[in-house]
Amino acid sequence: FYPAGWWTHVFHAPMIPAWQTWAHYLQICLHMSVAMLGVYRLLRTRGGVGEPAAFLGAALLLVNQRFHDSVRYPNAVETMAWIPWILLFAIRVAENTARDPVEQRRRTNDALKLALVTALSWLAGYGQLTYIAALLVVIVTLSVARSVRGVFLAAASAAAGSLLAAGTLVPTAWMAALAPHRSGDNFAFAIQYPRLGSYLS
Repeated sequence: FYPAGWWTHVFHAPMIPAWQTWAHYLQICLHMSVAMLGVYRLLRTRGGVGEPAAFLGAALLLVNQRFHDSVRYPNAVETMAWIPWILLFAIRVAENTARDPVEQRRRTNDALKLALVTALSWLAGYGQLTYIAALLVVIVTLSVARSVRGVFLAAASAAAGSLLAAGTLVPTAWMAALAPHRSGDNFAFAIQYPRLGSYLS
């Protein structure tokens, strides 16, 4: 369901298997760029830092351990790429309380963009990362909000984006509800795997 990844399916033909690998590598590089640009914009427009510092902050994203480990999982990189944008647009929506028509249109545009990037992050397929990021977004949004209306609009936009991703979220929630260890794993479950058990013995 992830529209930003549809183009890679063109290269899934059996006669060009090598192209599949290159398509996935290119997809990862593109989403790394999206993530870095999001961090750069966030630092420049809301962090109050100069261009060199913002560029360095965006570049350091690539050596972040969690992000670096996720390169093996394209869905994880695709999901995380939109998280800086979710935070950026949530802050912009929550902070904007102007009554000027131009600023109101800007707030509406930011709200629509927030819904879009939220949907893209869910649709990318690594929803647990979006969920964890949502906790951070809520805390930051509440801390910068200048009105209850701004908080409500940001929440409504994120909820609308989540509804757009219902095609992914509903089956995922259904499968999670049927998982045999949905209540958590205990010690006995963990040590049944030889490698982990060898560490614990």
